[in-house]
Amino acid sequence: MQIEGRNSMRMITASVSVNTDGAAEVSVSRFTSTYTFTGKLTYFDDSTLRIAVENSGDADAGGEIEVKYSGSRLNSIIGNQLTLDGQKVTLRF
Repeated sequence: MQIEGRNSMRMITASVSVNTDGAAEVSVSRFTSTYTFTGKLTYFDDSTLRIAVENSGDADAGGEIEVKYSGSRLNSIIGNQLTLDGQKVTLRF
């Protein structure tokens, strides 16, 4: 993960949860910190979730996160036009 103007950060764990009302949360962590993006599920099928990001804790956030999975295994997490407090964020897990 890389936030515009900062060094890249190696993420070591990730989790995704979606409630029955479509509220979704994506968390990615490194050794010392966790970034959590929350939003609404906009699309799903048996291998893909798309989440419209609304915020990240107290920070403004936007864009989309696409999650690829197989059963309960995460295959990839990709940010599309993802922003955090107005800064571009590159997210690939």
